[in-house]
Amino acid sequence: MINRSRWDIIVDILEAVKGGESNPNGILTHSNLNQKMLKFYLSLLTNGGLIAVEESGRSGRRYTITEKGERVIKLFRELKQLIPLNCVEAAAPPKPKKMIPLTKYPSG
Repeated sequence: MINRSRWDIIVDILEAVKGGESNPNGILTHSNLNQKMLKFYLSLLTNGGLIAVEESGRSGRRYTITEKGERVIKLFRELKQLIPLNCVEAAAPPKPKKMIPLTKYPSG
């Protein structure tokens, strides 16, 4: 299983909301997160103005995407086209050189 970046998760949630998943259970299923993580990200996106939340009586909370949220999706897609992120993730940083232990210098 590939670990997703925070941006991948954010865009997954935004796309779910844009695609019509407006209640937490639908978003949860679409984004493949646990409830604790979903709550964190919904709060993050709401506070950031990327999604809006409204209480809808018996059916609970409903989320809608904002213009700012739609812009983020668009910009993320453009960025992925400009920089193939899978190449960036596959490129491993160079291994550090082997450390040479410090020894006491002879006094004299």
